[in-house]
Amino acid sequence: MKGSISISERSNVTWFPKTLIKQGFKGRVEFILNTATITLIHPNASLDDIETSLKMILKDIQLRRKLARENRAPMGVEEGSVSKEATP
Repeated sequence: MKGSISISERSNVTWFPKTLIKQGFKGRVEFILNTATITLIHPNASLDDIETSLKMILKDIQLRRKLARENRAPMGVEEGSVSKEATP
């Protein structure tokens, strides 16, 4: 699933799509982040589930990069959209 979240700079409140809440992302949700991405961890996910999920996301990113290089970019993140200062 691809989507977006809204973050209020003024109140530090973040709004997530209702579909995430229906899938169990509610209450206290752990995350892993670096300067380019954030991964929300489902409360019932095992380490194996998390690894499998991240591998699937990586394959999606690789496909998006390939399509972008062939000038057939899908909607969403495009290669080079994060500044070099923001990457580790």
